[in-house]
Amino acid sequence: MSTKVYTYGTRGMIEEWSTLRKYHSCTVVSVEGVKICIDCGSPALFRHVLDADAFVNSHSHPDHLLGLVDKKVEVPTFMGEFSTHMDPVPSYFKKIEFKNLKVVKRRVKVKGLTIEFVPVHHSVRCPMCAIYFPDLRLMVATDIVAPVGGWSQWKQKIRFYVGDCSSPATPIMRRRGGKVFGHASVVSQIKALGDKHYLFTHHGRRTIELKECEVIRRIGAPIKVAKDGDVFDLDGERGFVRR
Repeated sequence: MSTKVYTYGTRGMIEEWSTLRKYHSCTVVSVEGVKICIDCGSPALFRHVLDADAFVNSHSHPDHLLGLVDKKVEVPTFMGEFSTHMDPVPSYFKKIEFKNLKVVKRRVKVKGLTIEFVPVHHSVRCPMCAIYFPDLRLMVATDIVAPVGGWSQWKQKIRFYVGDCSSPATPIMRRRGGKVFGHASVVSQIKALGDKHYLFTHHGRRTIELKECEVIRRIGAPIKVAKDGDVFDLDGERGFVRR
């Protein structure tokens, strides 16, 4: 099954940017020509939404959604039911004209491709769903502390993992009302899942300017590190292969 991952936007919710990572979160998964666009944080990337067979919103933080403001989104659009519990609903969310928005409790199929919404700990105000493709054993979790229910249930299901590069080694986490929110470190995500194929995106201040080799040196693990405009093939043996 021919699968590609495009990382058009790789910058997290920070003011800093670099020539490597200028645009906010936008990831496209293409399977046999079926394109799923996950998030669109920068207006310059909206063309990738238009080119997709479906748009999937992981959650409503601005770095994942501002690219749609004042736009008409006419492609089929899906959002996990977990992510609809916004408190409050952001003002910019109300400025997006979704022509075909459907709320999904768990799974949906787009042209034969199954997409699963996985509730994760990340935000109290804008609950987040990781996006899982069971046919590929691929999870895209660009903002995450941990899946709701823990990591162990996913260790056997995941083979390819696109994760959160907000912080290399030190978690950025807080608690409010008994709920944890923030970002797991790259190291803790790898430790939780074990021997998988890894690609990290959604960069924070500590990695926004770093080349891949520099991030790998800090992590001490053989991972791939995305920058804007990267394209990766999924390979069963070699993992994410940069084109």
